[in-house]
Amino acid sequence: MAWSRNAGNNTHGLLHSVPMMMLRIFLLTVLFNPLVIWALEATVRHVIDGDTFVTESGEHVRLLDINTPEVAHGRHAAEVESATAKQRLKALVQGQAVRLETATKPRDRYGRLLAHVYRTSDNLWVNGTLVEEGLAHVYTFPDNAAKAVELQQLEAQAINNQQGVWRHARFAPKRATQNWSKQWLGKYQVVDGRVLSAQKVGKNIYLNFGADWRTDFTVAIEKDDWDTFKQAGLDPVPTYRGKTVRVRGVAMPVNGVLIRATHPAQLEIR
Repeated sequence: MAWSRNAGNNTHGLLHSVPMMMLRIFLLTVLFNPLVIWALEATVRHVIDGDTFVTESGEHVRLLDINTPEVAHGRHAAEVESATAKQRLKALVQGQAVRLETATKPRDRYGRLLAHVYRTSDNLWVNGTLVEEGLAHVYTFPDNAAKAVELQQLEAQAINNQQGVWRHARFAPKRATQNWSKQWLGKYQVVDGRVLSAQKVGKNIYLNFGADWRTDFTVAIEKDDWDTFKQAGLDPVPTYRGKTVRVRGVAMPVNGVLIRATHPAQLEIR
């Protein structure tokens, strides 16, 4: 079998596992979609949670660019709407033939295949459906954010309609200027606010949403992440200064509250 497309350092791992999966592989060229590296066909055997399932061949698939509430595991209690998200994914794909489209990074650190999933019977985009129904939020990474804009638009509709997770304080968008409950820290949050100041300090860029960075909400862009913004044609300081921004990321108790932005999809100008 000859392969004409290079998917980077992860290619060997993907190709090594495909014959074992006994999946039919289609190569999608740049002519059709430059954001897709491989497309695979599979049948879903069972669903693990709202964003993970197993194919008939035993391949574990993690839905790309989204995240659903965590089911109970170990000492961690189930998050709100986790059971609903799992049941919805089962209704959408269990026992169904699906097309799995991977992007730049085909696998995560756990070895799961990262994919946008389309139901073969009607081409329904499963990732987008879960976000549109408020059962998943957008969750991107620097090397996998190709469909961020489409997903953010669907997420905004779900937020405005207070669907699914967005009805609950745990997930509802926070205001950058509000008082933060300790229970929201250390977790992925959506935060809306206006960038009052933006500047480079040492090796980092800071976007300040309040008058006092020692107590207010701030976004940090570390030097190691500057290239992801440069590749998108963005200089963070003039790009975000004075803008109203929706921030996505893990809120940490640093000075006031801080989210580290590693790529532009985390900072949506509104």
